[in-house]
Amino acid sequence: PPTASREEVFAFIEQELLDNVEKLQPLSPQLIGRMSKAVGYSILSELYLNAEVWSGTPRWEESITYADKVISGEGGSLTGNIALDQDPLGPFNNTNEDSPENIFQFPFSRQNDFGYSWASFYMGFSNMTAALDVNYSGNNAFVVIPTAFNAYQENDIRKQE
Repeated sequence: PPTASREEVFAFIEQELLDNVEKLQPLSPQLIGRMSKAVGYSILSELYLNAEVWSGTPRWEESITYADKVISGEGGSLTGNIALDQDPLGPFNNTNEDSPENIFQFPFSRQNDFGYSWASFYMGFSNMTAALDVNYSGNNAFVVIPTAFNAYQENDIRKQE
């Protein structure tokens, strides 16, 4: 295919999202791992947040409009309302299905036949085979370069994990 300009790619993505976002179901526990209105609204908000870079025109108001749709619950939620989790690590722990902060999750559950996957391997710990009584292990999660890790303040909870 021919190369398209940033503006053309932006316009294409925007139109695809606008044409389809209202056809999506609201986010609910039954949609974990699938696209929902909340996901579509979030993508549109981020698209408009960066619009000036990609299209040359700032689109702040549209970004706010779609962020407000997510925050107000128009796109659904897992727990009744999208909100910040009280625990900063809540959205990232092993039992995060009830985190009010999550908008899109990779499903992983031994109870629902969502077994080993690339996400579980890269995010899992090498000792999880015995600890969780499963037949797989991981590579001890994602690793950041020291300069990125050291950029956090000394009292940051992520440095204590």
